[in-house]
Amino acid sequence: MIDLAQIEAAIAAEAAAHARAALELNPFLEAESVELGRARLVYAGTFSPAHGAYALGLDGPLEERDWQEIYRFFQRNEREPFFYVAPCTDPSVEEGLADRYRVARTDTVNGISLEAPPAAPFPDGISNPEHGAWALAFSRRENPARTEPDLIATTKMHQRETRFYRLGEEAASYTFFYQGVAFIPYPDPRLLPLQQREAEEFKCTALVCLNEPTLPALYERKVYEPV
Repeated sequence: MIDLAQIEAAIAAEAAAHARAALELNPFLEAESVELGRARLVYAGTFSPAHGAYALGLDGPLEERDWQEIYRFFQRNEREPFFYVAPCTDPSVEEGLADRYRVARTDTVNGISLEAPPAAPFPDGISNPEHGAWALAFSRRENPARTEPDLIATTKMHQRETRFYRLGEEAASYTFFYQGVAFIPYPDPRLLPLQQREAEEFKCTALVCLNEPTLPALYERKVYEPV
């Protein structure tokens, strides 16, 4: 059985890894992350998609001092936080957000357990391709006309615990590995078989993606933003 709390912890760890990579890429950015148990407070720039309070409430109810630390962190970085809430989140988190935050969107977490032996034959695609070619292909997921990598792709190339995958000039994805979870934030169905195969070979127990309908839905997570 897939542990939903472990998935949320993996998503939080990936966001923190993005912040570390952003800081290595640009030391003047002041990107940072703070651990609160399995939770992560993440700031990676004014417009970064990796931002907010991740995996709160996995270790029990939040206390007043926890909220104070959360708000001090984001006030210091002068950007209002997002909050990510899942079915395994302690109810105290949503109670603390009442009247001040609203649900901005919901994301579906899809995935499978990896207890079966690896599938055969070996899938198509390149594992850990040349980074420049990968970054450009990844950048084209939203804009096929791009001729240079975007900032997200450039940052991901500096991210640790990450393996990259490419098929052709426009199919690119990556897997972030965390304590037995293979997490794919930007899935491409054409590369999933290769990513699954390698996750199995790396002895992962679960393969999970965001908003990938070709895999079974596990749960929905809510993203809160300030009112």
